[in-house]
Amino acid sequence: MLVLLAWLTSTNRHGIRWRTSATAAATLTAMGVVVFWWPFFRVVLVALNGAVATLLTASSAGSRFLFGPLAAGPGQEGTLGFILAFQVFPAVVFFSVIISLLYHFGVLPFVVRTIARWVHRGFGLSGAEALATSSNLFFGVESTLTVRPFLERMTRSELMMLLTSGLSTIASSVLAVYAGLLRPIFPHIAGHLISASVLSIPAAVLMAKIIVPEGEEPETRGSVPPLGDVGKSRHWMGSIIQGANDGVRLSVGVGALLIGILGLVELSDVILGSTAGWLSSLALQEEFRPTLQMLLVGSPIPSSSVWD
Repeated sequence: MLVLLAWLTSTNRHGIRWRTSATAAATLTAMGVVVFWWPFFRVVLVALNGAVATLLTASSAGSRFLFGPLAAGPGQEGTLGFILAFQVFPAVVFFSVIISLLYHFGVLPFVVRTIARWVHRGFGLSGAEALATSSNLFFGVESTLTVRPFLERMTRSELMMLLTSGLSTIASSVLAVYAGLLRPIFPHIAGHLISASVLSIPAAVLMAKIIVPEGEEPETRGSVPPLGDVGKSRHWMGSIIQGANDGVRLSVGVGALLIGILGLVELSDVILGSTAGWLSSLALQEEFRPTLQMLLVGSPIPSSSVWD
């Protein structure tokens, strides 16, 4: 259904390169089979989830030192209950430090370029597209800096690919938010989020190249360019400082966004609920329910959960 919507909204239906789309769809299907049906991959997901859980536990050492009982989660000694700002956001800072260190020592650039070469050759994307898509798995919005020298000369299709991959994948720092928030309810959430983010690469290629097909000649068609500068420090301690500062900015941004969005939703419900007549029974959440239910038709989510 989503592919049909993409085709209907395509900017050039006759220019769609169905070979690229078919390759992306086949890759997505094959990866889905491996992720969900191959028993060995479940062991891999459990291991990845355990690694993330270890990092979350390590991040709590600093937060407990700074905030005391406020950083103790539900069920821990001296806890005051769940407090998002003191129990989840410190993990964002710590994950940003880890990513910054891995980049400083050259581990992350090697991994990103290796994945980018696979994406470039497998899907026939330009080098800049492939590099930005693969870096989205780790950097988030900072991934655009990896292709900054080419941004002004990118084609519309390349920019669409850049935006689609950025919105469909989850950066490591945001992974820390969801893992820290949902781990008490869903213990293996980190493994599922990692697998979903990896599956989103071929899904993003499929959707982006149907909605905005490539009709020009990309500058980096033939090869993957070098990894752009995302703020590498000269010293490992400088990378720790920079990673911590980036994590603080992201945490403050997420917190401010939550305050704004949740406040607007509540205000909308109050306005709808205070109107006379038939509008008095409406709520913003209920208004979007039918639209979201139609989008979920055909998804792996059980129909009983969609329509309840």
